[in-house]
Amino acid sequence: MIGNRLMAPPVVRSRRPVMSIRMVVRLSSLVLVASLVGCGGSSSAPAPAKPSGDVAPKEERSKKIADALAHLSPEDRKLAEEQKYCPESGHLLGSMDTPIKVDLKNGKTVFVCCTGCVADAEKDPEGTLKKIADLKAKEGEKK
Repeated sequence: MIGNRLMAPPVVRSRRPVMSIRMVVRLSSLVLVASLVGCGGSSSAPAPAKPSGDVAPKEERSKKIADALAHLSPEDRKLAEEQKYCPESGHLLGSMDTPIKVDLKNGKTVFVCCTGCVADAEKDPEGTLKKIADLKAKEGEKK
């Protein structure tokens, strides 16, 4: 203390040096070069990614659908194959499980992919039929 004044304690600087912009640029450049060299270092192509659990190869998916449709009567199987898609979810019929037959109030019969779609299909019979027609038209455009 000098006189009546209090002195502030001295500022202690950290002994750890702060990264300068120049150091950050050099480090970034080094990382970039290392990553580029790593990408070109191998002449073999990386292995293709394996499909995740919900995406099956086309053959397996086709077999699964055929197995699910086989649980239907021959008449219902023919109708489900003609319809092809669930009007509510847009999934291929049989891709989840055996399609569910729904008799609509207007006398028409449709198939849905799961129990979760039954109520939606029954709620709006005309809308359900329109969705089926739209899905068939969309399928026709792809071909």
